Amino acid sequence: MTTGFNWNSFETTIERRIRSLEWILDQAYPTHPQQPKHFIRMLHTNRLIEESECAINENIVTVSGQELRYWFRPYCQPGSQPFDSCRLDGLFGFMRIVIWPRMVKEWSLERLILEPKLDEKSRSMVETYLQLQARAKEMANREIESLLKGKSVHLQVVKAITSLDIASVSAFADKITVETVGIGREDLLSLVDAVNRRDEELIASKRRSFTFRVLYKARMNDRSQDPLIEPLTYGTGEFQRKMSEHSKALTIVAERHFAESFRKFCQCDAVKKIESEVFGQYRSVHSQDFSKRVEELVSTVCH
Repeated sequence: MTTGFNWNSFETTIERRIRSLEWILDQAYPTHPQQPKHFIRMLHTNRLIEESECAINENIVTVSGQELRYWFRPYCQPGSQPFDSCRLDGLFGFMRIVIWPRMVKEWSLERLILEPKLDEKSRSMVETYLQLQARAKEMANREIESLLKGKSVHLQVVKAITSLDIASVSAFADKITVETVGIGREDLLSLVDAVNRRDEELIASKRRSFTFRVLYKARMNDRSQDPLIEPLTYGTGEFQRKMSEHSKALTIVAERHFAESFRKFCQCDAVKKIESEVFGQYRSVHSQDFSKRVEELVSTVCH
């Protein structure tokens, strides 16, 4: 729920600009529990920012009396500079470049599943998606059991890893070796540590890596089988097609849902006041009204 922005009459203009952007981030920069952590850092400066100043899990917004500038690593643009920046056209530029991708695009499907209030149609689609996911997991487990038939230790280790049965994982730490199972004591203890620290990103990575290594070792130990591990098929091609199509449809629903949330946030009194009183001077003389530009951006998803 959006909380009001606290107007402090004793702060400088730059301090208010930075604090208002930080308030917007607090209100509208969502993170799924399993989403890699990422931060936006505000700096009062008009100098160039070096790549070494920007942590791998952050981007920087510089605020000065002349402009707002966003500093980032454009990973998805082949041939581009490893570290770059762009000028933000007032508050709308900040909302479009920084907030919109995070709020509307990133992990939208996963965040939609956690939404407490959805209309009946969207909730029904979410429930179907969860059912398909459960079926895919069941199929994957059957395939793993088939691959590890006759290799009970390997199978027990994989089940302990994938189910995050920490008691079993800890017990196996003193019983297995890399030579026999593909992973060893230090590997399993690192998984236990990640679970205890609730590092969801690291947990997911270790589960995938350790499962593959155990499967690969089991195949290597069986000279009658090709050691290359084929991707799990999750059943028939028809099921994969159905899962893919439903995932795409639900992603569209999720992006429209969060685009509406973006619209409502931009229309709240606090944001409109911040745009006109704090960031009005940053707007290009050719830029349109803030509300109109928000509507045009939202219409790219809600059409």
